[in-house]
Amino acid sequence: MKTESKAVIAVYIISSVLILHMVTGALLTYIFKAYGATVDTNTIILVMTLPSLVGIVGTIAAGPLAMVLNKKMMLLVCAGLLFAYFAMLALVGPNGPFWVLLLAAVFAGICQGGSVTLTSLIIGEFSPPEKRAPRMARSGAIMNIGAAVINIVGGMIASGNDGADWPKAYYLGVIIIPAMILFFILMPSKSPAVPTEAEHVAAEAAAGTPPSTARTLIRVVLMDLAIMLAAVAYAAFILNVSTHIVDVYALGDSSHAGIANAISTVAGVAAGFTLPIWIKLFKNWLVVVGYAVIALGLVFMGAMTTSLVGIFICGALVGFGLNMASPYAISVIMGVTPAKFVPIAVSLFIGAINLGIFLAPYIHKVISMPFGGGHAGMVWSSATLAAVVAVASIFLYVTLKKPSAPAPSASEPSPVAA
Repeated sequence: MKTESKAVIAVYIISSVLILHMVTGALLTYIFKAYGATVDTNTIILVMTLPSLVGIVGTIAAGPLAMVLNKKMMLLVCAGLLFAYFAMLALVGPNGPFWVLLLAAVFAGICQGGSVTLTSLIIGEFSPPEKRAPRMARSGAIMNIGAAVINIVGGMIASGNDGADWPKAYYLGVIIIPAMILFFILMPSKSPAVPTEAEHVAAEAAAGTPPSTARTLIRVVLMDLAIMLAAVAYAAFILNVSTHIVDVYALGDSSHAGIANAISTVAGVAAGFTLPIWIKLFKNWLVVVGYAVIALGLVFMGAMTTSLVGIFICGALVGFGLNMASPYAISVIMGVTPAKFVPIAVSLFIGAINLGIFLAPYIHKVISMPFGGGHAGMVWSSATLAAVVAVASIFLYVTLKKPSAPAPSASEPSPVAA
């Protein structure tokens, strides 16, 4: 097996377990029952939200650290911290002390933030430009599949004994160990020499201008800003779907909100496995189209408020749009950024997504004012924001002369291949 194939398969294997901590979302109600009498509600919620907050720091820190440390070992450390998360929650369970659960959440956050950056960097290093985006998208899709499976299985285990068996769901974390072993065996210890800087120089030469690190980095920063604002728009769905269905329009209950979220996840997985098709179809317009799809989804959310159809369509479109745009954008950034800055550029881009989702509630309040405020104003202003970002991205991606991320070659592997 070629070194390239072994590395990509290794990343796919480890990707399947890297966000398994999402199972806590399905078990949170049981944790509330166990600790609600002695621990403040907002503190209990931190078990679920703290990984995302810590993940922002982990994402941004992973890039600079990857410049001096071995990425293989860093990813193994991330997986090890995630195993510690599962072990701590399984062993402590409802008995406390509760700070152990919070410490475990910090470990999960470090894994969540660092692993996405590291998997993207490793795939980028071991893949030719035309295969980077599809492989990154598959890695993300595999992460989501792993999270979906453990949510189903973990929820079934936790529901036993009227919810008292919820710690047993964390025993599922044992599957992280074989994934780590296989990753360690398959993953090469040394990264290959990646011609990212050569691609950058070639792009500048094709444009008839000398290499300009400053100009390139400015473009990359603007790409980061664009994805952050697109994530703000995307968050209009993921942060408000339950409120939209249950409270504002009385379209159903929390189970319907769960279905809408599941549709969004499945759409993201579908985008990951079909990305070569969309690259071939849209080429340099792919990121623009992805952001426009998010805007269209939010239009359905705002316009179809008398049935669940609108919110379900919205979930599918926003999940598909973001997962179609972001892997391709990362591959573009890898292609135009000087090699020595690639880890930082990738970590900042992924960090921008997390930061956008984190800041979304505050930004929504501001941008919704011209639209009358409230829930409807938030939806329509977010749709407008996504549309504006899509138009602005024409100048960032379509007009960019670059050799990276062309249409997949005829030898592009199937979704289950390396």
